[in-house]
Amino acid sequence: MLGGSRVFAMRYSHALRARLTRERLAALLGTTQARVRGHAPNEGYERVEAALENAARLARHQDGLVDALRRARPEDDDEALVERLDARARAGKRAVAATVARSAEAAWLAWALWIDEGAGWASGESSSLLDTEEGTALLEEGLERACAHGAKQLLRR
Repeated sequence: MLGGSRVFAMRYSHALRARLTRERLAALLGTTQARVRGHAPNEGYERVEAALENAARLARHQDGLVDALRRARPEDDDEALVERLDARARAGKRAVAATVARSAEAAWLAWALWIDEGAGWASGESSSLLDTEEGTALLEEGLERACAHGAKQLLRR
């Protein structure tokens, strides 16, 4: 019955991603985006939400968050993670901005710039920085950090 369990596992993976809506991700990561870019939290929310209107950007965040959730709670199957996310949503707690260590500022800035670019706020010059090899590497690190922080926020009680 391997096929049946595969369908079951895929259903929960989809259920996890379905709980990571654009609005929920904006609420989760908006304060961090605002902290990194130096503007008000509500503006960070608006920028993240606008950037995640792009399906590819949304999918990268959803996939990264699912991976980060699984790394943070390896003992939980997807059904248990879905239950945790639902409990967190019912609790209604606000997300806290990530603490940005000096050693990781460039990665966080690359991620925040990518969000601004997706929201239509980044200049051409600053956006072209992400097209370099170093910029791409920093963006990947920043996205991983943002997803790890998001997972930590989603799992806190």
